[in-house]
Amino acid sequence: MSEQDELKWLQQLKAGDDRAFKLLFERYYASLCAFATSFVNDPDVAEDIVQEIFFKLYADKPTFEVVVALKSYLYLVTKNQCLNYLKHARIEQEYLSSIEEREQTTFFFNQIVEQELLALLSDAIQDLPEQTGLVFQLVMEGFDNAEIAEKLNLSIDSVKSHKKRGKQFLKSRLGDITAILLLLSNC
Repeated sequence: MSEQDELKWLQQLKAGDDRAFKLLFERYYASLCAFATSFVNDPDVAEDIVQEIFFKLYADKPTFEVVVALKSYLYLVTKNQCLNYLKHARIEQEYLSSIEEREQTTFFFNQIVEQELLALLSDAIQDLPEQTGLVFQLVMEGFDNAEIAEKLNLSIDSVKSHKKRGKQFLKSRLGDITAILLLLSNC
């Protein structure tokens, strides 16, 4: 393209001529995508970035006096958009990592608390009268009243009675340990 053709083309771009913009797109799109891919290492992301640049350029109607300035602008904006994308991706990854770390810490803490509470409960159950202790041990293993009655050869009312007496004993022994009492409320 001659210098005079370039000036004419730039004037057409400035005027919003769709054919001039199409030529701009055809001339630089592929090379800008390759350039962007070298930064972000993802062709799809690179294409999104370049398409956004062209959209903004189309909406803003470029006002460049020479093609070299337009070309420099395109590559500079592409580089900056890629760096912004990478910065955002890094911040997002750091955020997700911190959430994961907090969740792991919370999970670990909850596991410790649960084990400590179960140990306290288990110790307290050992101090129950033998039959009541057996009932509570089966409750802790997930058996319901009918299953416990069948296993221990008791009536369902006897199981309920053992559970009631055991609850009272455990509440007096363990005090206000809410988590354990919540566990026991299912009994």
